[in-house]
Amino acid sequence: MVTLTKKQFSVEKLEDMKAKLRHLDGDSKAYHETSVRYIEEAKAKIYSLRNEIQDLRHEYNEHLDARALKFCFHRFFK
Repeated sequence: MVTLTKKQFSVEKLEDMKAKLRHLDGDSKAYHETSVRYIEEAKAKIYSLRNEIQDLRHEYNEHLDARALKFCFHRFFK
């Protein structure tokens, strides 16, 4: 049977705690990297959707202008 002195036990416990801390530090770094990547993807999607909305508004306004012109043309030159 192996018996540990208090000093050996404390050193062993300290090493174990250091290992756990390194593991947690690695987990937090991975979480941070994942979060940053997710935020970048979300910003890219927002940018894409804003451009799509701008294009759709432009098309809609062109459509309204064309309808207004057609209405005026038919009304005044019937």
